[in-house]
Amino acid sequence: MANGSTLESSDSLKAFGAALKAFRERALLTQEQLAERLSGPAAVSRGDGWADAAS
Repeated sequence: MANGSTLESSDSLKAFGAALKAFRERALLTQEQLAERLSGPAAVSRGDGWADAAS
């Protein structure tokens, strides 16, 4: 049962990674730019237009 659980986790992580990559590319961000924006609570509260970049 642990092996099935590990496989599901791996599939979930791959799906999450693919979704994150697609979102990042749509927002025209490099991996470094996305990392800067996601690095801590300030990324949510600084009001830098993050939501606007994705639309």
